[in-house]
Amino acid sequence: MSVPLKAREMLKEVHVVNGREYCCYIKGNCSDDRTADLVFFNGLFSGASSWAYQTRMPALLKHYRLVMFDYPCQGGSAAVTEGMTAFDLLQELTVLLTQLGVKKPLLIGHSVGGMLGGIMAGLHASDHYLQAEIQGLLIANSGASLPDSTKNLFDDIQARLMSIHEAGLSAPDVRNAIKDVFRSFIPQALDKGYQEMMLPFMDDLLEGYADYNPNPQALAYLLKILSERDTAEKPMMPFLRQATCPVRVVAGANDRIFPPAKVQEMADAFVNADFFSIADAGHSVMLEQSRAFNELLLDFVNRVFGPSAEAGNINFRITPAIEDRS
Repeated sequence: MSVPLKAREMLKEVHVVNGREYCCYIKGNCSDDRTADLVFFNGLFSGASSWAYQTRMPALLKHYRLVMFDYPCQGGSAAVTEGMTAFDLLQELTVLLTQLGVKKPLLIGHSVGGMLGGIMAGLHASDHYLQAEIQGLLIANSGASLPDSTKNLFDDIQARLMSIHEAGLSAPDVRNAIKDVFRSFIPQALDKGYQEMMLPFMDDLLEGYADYNPNPQALAYLLKILSERDTAEKPMMPFLRQATCPVRVVAGANDRIFPPAKVQEMADAFVNADFFSIADAGHSVMLEQSRAFNELLLDFVNRVFGPSAEAGNINFRITPAIEDRS
């Protein structure tokens, strides 16, 4: 394609890695003269829609190809219920990005997606994991380790999902049970102010969760392998320290899944990271405080690739919502 896609236009592609189908979504400039590719790693439970505010920015759509994908067990990708670890998933994602022909990739990850992007950047720095050189890494709402409260929450969600799978329910009852799981998860994941704003849309939000996570057994397995990413043989922290690209880490000041202190630990794990906290935001800072997050994102993209005319050649300004903790 020789011209940028329109702002609302998105291509859907299916790629096969190790016999498994991965569903991918492409926006922006797909031409050979694009500046680079921005690769978005979702958090658990939600897909490309979680980046809705970021993938509509004209400055990004004009100059960059925006790449998103569904993890196994979610959305349009194939389900997995055995035989995969977090590192297996990372290896398959690197093959996927190679198949997509990513150019000068900048990785943007939320929650566990930030963890996956961070490890990928570290592995690439030491072993050239990707054919294309990783240019930068932006992480939101992610920690180098799970707080006990979050591990307990994920263990409870995993147990509930397996109970749904084992109960032999009808398809409508399975869907309602999955919605109940996410109905109890949302208060943990979103800041109170954003929850109140979303109340009129809560039914639609729950329907979206159920659509994206239709297989409780597969989702429980994905949660298990990503929660148990650290092993004695392959701990996470050393890979983060190997990353040499510029890194920006962003926290939500009211995040209960990964509190700011845990996100600060993630920033400290890198040798070249700055750290910002955004007020009045919980675990989905890119949605809850999209303007502040987009300011940090555009500034980081401009820092890595140089400013675009659309973004402006102005110095980065810290809005009242953003606290620089670097």
